[in-house]
Amino acid sequence: MFDTKKYHISNFKNNIFIQSINASYTFAFIMTLVVSFIGYVIFYILSFKERELQFGILRSLGLSKKKIYKMLIIEQILSTGVAIAVGTFIGNTVFKLFRNIVSIKEIEGKILPNFIQTISSDYFRLYSILGIMILIVVIIMMTYVSKLKINQAVKLGED
Repeated sequence: MFDTKKYHISNFKNNIFIQSINASYTFAFIMTLVVSFIGYVIFYILSFKERELQFGILRSLGLSKKKIYKMLIIEQILSTGVAIAVGTFIGNTVFKLFRNIVSIKEIEGKILPNFIQTISSDYFRLYSILGIMILIVVIIMMTYVSKLKINQAVKLGED
């Protein structure tokens, strides 16, 4: 049976091989977050450009900027928040189902044992980063709506 005490992560903290693997995983994770953030921002900027006419019509019908901001924030929370919640649920479920499959049995030091740990502070950090991403998109969106000229948007619809 796999001895978790023998292979506890604290026993390997000074091992350069373990540290290099952790560094490569950390770098890959950070790059994934950066690419995801850039894609997220580009998607929503293009989405707002396509909806310029809609925002102009809503403004010309008398909807205040404050209400448009509120509408867009609720839209962000519902679309992105639901996606994050569903993704977290599916990820945790798959993790719990398959973590025992990928655990490597003890083979006299020939194979590096697979440490699979989840720490609640990691979830907090990840959700903080996702919250910052959503906040940046909301700020970009509010800036875009505030610079929108009603007459230009309506003229765009006439063409």
